[in-house]
Amino acid sequence: MDTQLLPKKSRYLFWVIYNLTLAFALGQNIPGPLIPVFVKEFGIGYDRVGVIFFIGLFWGMASVISFGILSDRFRKKTIIITGAGILAAGSLGVFFSADVVLFTIAFSLLWIGFGSLEAGLTTGIVELAGDRRSRALTIFSRFTGVGAFAGPILLFAILYFDLWWRLIFLVLFIYLAVLLVLVARAEYPLKRKASEGYAFRFRDMADPVIIFGALALLFHNGVLINVGSWLTTYLSFFDLELSYGSVVVAFYWLTVILGRTLATRMIQIMDEKHYLILLGTLTTSFLVITAFVNILILKIIATVLLGLSIGGMFPLLLSVVFSANPRIVGKIFSLLGLVGYGSTMVFQLITGVIAENLGESSVIYVPLANSIICIIFVLLMVRSRNIKDRAS
Repeated sequence: MDTQLLPKKSRYLFWVIYNLTLAFALGQNIPGPLIPVFVKEFGIGYDRVGVIFFIGLFWGMASVISFGILSDRFRKKTIIITGAGILAAGSLGVFFSADVVLFTIAFSLLWIGFGSLEAGLTTGIVELAGDRRSRALTIFSRFTGVGAFAGPILLFAILYFDLWWRLIFLVLFIYLAVLLVLVARAEYPLKRKASEGYAFRFRDMADPVIIFGALALLFHNGVLINVGSWLTTYLSFFDLELSYGSVVVAFYWLTVILGRTLATRMIQIMDEKHYLILLGTLTTSFLVITAFVNILILKIIATVLLGLSIGGMFPLLLSVVFSANPRIVGKIFSLLGLVGYGSTMVFQLITGVIAENLGESSVIYVPLANSIICIIFVLLMVRSRNIKDRAS
C-alpha cells in the first residue's frame, strides 16, 4: 500500500481505513453469489430474495445519504466507527438468523452498515488527504476492487470445502471487530472539521461541476455494475458456457482493479481531467467492439480491456466533483450515494426487462448507451471546472 506521499500523521489511520475499505467491499460482494443458497436455506423463491435485496439496497441508499450529511456535522472518525459497528452487527445478525424474518432484518442492518461506512470512509479520505485526494481516492478504489474480487473467491473456498456458508459472515465480523479496535485507538489528526465556520447554502449544490459530475457518475455506474452483472448472460447468447463466462467476469473485475492502480500513476504525468476524458472515450470504444464485432474472442478481449478504462474513471470523477467545494464534501457524497444506489436499482431493472423482451444479446446496449451519455456529462463537467479555475 502506497501512502508515502500522504500526510505523515495520517499514514497509520489511512492503513486502517484502507483495510476497512477492503472489509466493506468484500462483504458487499458476498450476498449476490449466495442467492441460490438463500433460496434453499429459507425455502423461498427468487422473487422473495429479490424483494429482500431491494429492501437492503433501499436502506443502504438511505444510510449513505443520511450519514453523508452527518459527516459534515460530526468528525469523520465517529462516522467511520459507527458504520463499521453497524456492519459488524449486521454480519453477526446474518450469521445467527434462524428464519427469513430475522434474516431480512439482519440483511437490512448489513446494508445500513455498508452505506454508513462508505460515507465515513470516502469523506474521511477526502478530508485527510487534502490536495492529495486524487491519489488517496485512487488507492481507496483499488482496495474496493481487491475486496470485490476477494469476496467471491473466499466464498468459493468455503463452499468448495463444503463448509457452512454462514462462516463467511463470522469471518467478516471478526475482521471488522479487530479493525474497530484499531481505528478507535488511531489518532485523527484533524481536530477542526473542513465545514466548520462555513454556512451551507443550498445553492452551493447547484455548482455545475457537482451537477454534471453526479450525472456522469450515474451513467458510469450504469456501465460498471451492469457489465459485471450481465456479462455472463450476454456471452451465453454466443454459446459461451456459464463457467467460462464467469472466468471472463473475474478478469473484468481484475482489470477494474488494475485500471484504478494505473490511474494512480497516470495522474502524476497527465492532468486528471484530460485522463478522465481519455478513459471515457476508451470505455465507449471498447463497448462498441463488444456490441458490434461478431468475433467472440474480440468481444472477450474488449470486455477485459473495458475494465481498465471504466475502473480508472471512478476515483477521478470523485476527485473532480469533491474539488468543487471541499467544505461540503459530506453533502456532495450524499448526492453521489443517492445517484450510485439509485442507478444500480434502476439500470438492473431496465436491463432485466430488455433481456426478457428483446433477448440476451440486447443487454449490452444498456452499458453502451450509458457510456455515451457519461462521456457527454464528463465533458460538461470538465468544461465547468475549467471555467471555474479561470475565474478564480
